[in-house]
Amino acid sequence: MNDRVVKNPNFKNNGEFSKGHQKIAGSHQFPLGNVPWNRGIPCSEATKRRISEANKGSNHPNYGKHLPEETKQKISDAHKGNHFSEEHKRNLTENHANVSGKNNPMYGVHRFGESNPMYGRKGWNTGKTGIYSKETQLKLSEGKRGSKNAMFGKPISDEHRSKLSAAQKRLWQTKEHREKMLKLVSPKNDTSIEIAVQNELNRRGIPFEKHVPLLNKYQVDLLLGGNLIIECDGDYWHSLPGRIDHDYKRDYELENAGYVISRLKEHEINSDVFACVDKVLEVVTCG
Repeated sequence: MNDRVVKNPNFKNNGEFSKGHQKIAGSHQFPLGNVPWNRGIPCSEATKRRISEANKGSNHPNYGKHLPEETKQKISDAHKGNHFSEEHKRNLTENHANVSGKNNPMYGVHRFGESNPMYGRKGWNTGKTGIYSKETQLKLSEGKRGSKNAMFGKPISDEHRSKLSAAQKRLWQTKEHREKMLKLVSPKNDTSIEIAVQNELNRRGIPFEKHVPLLNKYQVDLLLGGNLIIECDGDYWHSLPGRIDHDYKRDYELENAGYVISRLKEHEINSDVFACVDKVLEVVTCG
């Protein structure tokens, strides 16, 4: 299809708009109710490409601009309830198939370091909190669970595992990352046995702190008086061989730093939380 040159009948040779099509000051819009001169006139593929190229990157009028939340909400509301036609759905599917998998020009290409266009640049949402609603957060989480996850059912090679492990070790060696992770309460919700011990301490009027970061590497369940640590251990997790070794190393370092540690088992707390707290207080008294 050849390009068609169609003149705007409302646009004069001297660059002025004729009556009825006055340009609104400070914008590129026309008064409400006026019909665009080119409505219904099809564009050739070449023209579409030129229009697309002319609005890419820094040429786009909204390049570098961030829409206010009110505008975003208006755009969202305007699109709610819209449904694509079957033809449009087929076109989207076909276009996606043309650039997915091995058809994608970036398939198999890995750009690390300075070769990555995002190298040294921060994402628009880096360090920002509260930008996503609870509903959006839930949708993002649900969209990556189970079979929806891009890695679902895909085995990870030993080489890949080694790379992931090395990357995490390098990350944890940085003071900034350790401090950031220690500020996160894990788990976010207190366990039932933690709550039982907390309630008993509150009943006795004994003050305590929850999920306190210590030595820039550990987070303890409860801290009393600045140096007494109470750990509420679940029977299953803290009976695993790897976890036992981890707890022993952790206790050793904390004790060398001057802390007193009292570990309470899940079955002990569930059986008699009163006796468990008594045992903790005896440790303090004997110490």
